[in-house]
Amino acid sequence: MRTVTSLACATLLCVSALMPGLAHADPEFFPYIDVHAHMEFRGARGISSVVAGVQTMITEMDRLKIDKTILMPLPQGVGTDVRLPFDYEEFLPVLQRQPERIRLLAGPGMLGPLYFEKQPGTLTQDDRASFKAKAEHIAKLPFISGFGEFAIVHLSLPQMGDMHPYEAVDADHPLLLLLADVAAEHNLPIDVHLDLIPEDMHVPTRLMNPNAWDPNPQKLKKNQDGFERLLQYNRQAKFVWAHVGMEPLQNRTVEICRGLLKRHPNLYMSFRLQANNDMAWRSPAAALSASGALKRPWAELIKEFPDRFVVGSDTFYTD
Repeated sequence: MRTVTSLACATLLCVSALMPGLAHADPEFFPYIDVHAHMEFRGARGISSVVAGVQTMITEMDRLKIDKTILMPLPQGVGTDVRLPFDYEEFLPVLQRQPERIRLLAGPGMLGPLYFEKQPGTLTQDDRASFKAKAEHIAKLPFISGFGEFAIVHLSLPQMGDMHPYEAVDADHPLLLLLADVAAEHNLPIDVHLDLIPEDMHVPTRLMNPNAWDPNPQKLKKNQDGFERLLQYNRQAKFVWAHVGMEPLQNRTVEICRGLLKRHPNLYMSFRLQANNDMAWRSPAAALSASGALKRPWAELIKEFPDRFVVGSDTFYTD
């Protein structure tokens, strides 16, 4: 319980730093702020589906004592199922009814395909101007607390089905650097999905998904250097690196995280603390033990950087 309480306090402090005015303390409980959640539509997407999904969210938030949830679109790039693309337009009319409980990140539907489709060497001034104008438009919208979830390297996972595509782009892509400038100017964080590849490696057999919409390649190129260049580019841009503590490649160890946090003061990490399946808990990259307790090395890392971690459940609420 002490670990959970400490992490809840760290979450509150970190959200206060990332998004001023969003967090507040309630004397009756430590306010858990879930910074990473999605909405999944089982039927036809429309305002009635969003209303139903938001009601599901509020019911679960009340049950679990979640003070606030930050909702965000799914990563969207080349290979994305054409039925999925969406952004803030679907959510804003409904979220205006729950401004104290739900906030929104935005941008993947409008901006994601642009940086995936445009190779750095082919970018024109018009491409940059168009991207920046769209990012500026999003930054000025009401109820927007940041940009996300943006894919940089996003593996296709067998357990997510055939419509879960592989997406990959250079972390220091010029349009992502441009997004960092816009985010810094408006003091908005960027939530990123980057499956870490410290060195070139083959995709583990357990992650091969050959029937996917866009399957994983057999070999993955290292991306840590590019990610660090993105973090170094504009120190005023705050990045929230999603899914620490449970990620498919199991490369994001305590040691790697500690080094990145020391080198990059604008880097934050979002814990995904879900039950580990089978033997995945044995990995040093898994934050939870087989019993669901936070492992000591991870607890020590949180104590070392108490204002750099948040909790994002990665829950998919449905209508």
